[in-house]
Amino acid sequence: PHCKVGGVVGLSVLRAATLQGWRCALVESQNELLTQASGSNSGIACTGVDASPGTLERALIRDANSQFRVYCQAHNLPTRPCGSLVCLWPWDDQDRLDEVLLESLDAGDTHAQRWTSEQVLAE
Repeated sequence: PHCKVGGVVGLSVLRAATLQGWRCALVESQNELLTQASGSNSGIACTGVDASPGTLERALIRDANSQFRVYCQAHNLPTRPCGSLVCLWPWDDQDRLDEVLLESLDAGDTHAQRWTSEQVLAE
């Protein structure tokens, strides 16, 4: 099998297909690399807590996140775990924050913690 791909998602597909023995070619539409989404990435590894549980999107994000950490360690690439900020909106259930915290911890975000509004304002 053969595939031709481009972009961030295409590069991920290319890597997975290559590891499965496919012959692949990376195709970039621009004259230079990293001029589109690839070059604007914030460098944040998403844990997928905003993707619905049980969905393919959530499964792929979690899988990619775990592979990203292994890849960085194997290639001696520095990472800085930093957690994320999840805010309670007026229409949200207070208990939902506890669920999000547990989901974040389950996804490998070991720095996730719940703060009070006073803690946030003090920072």
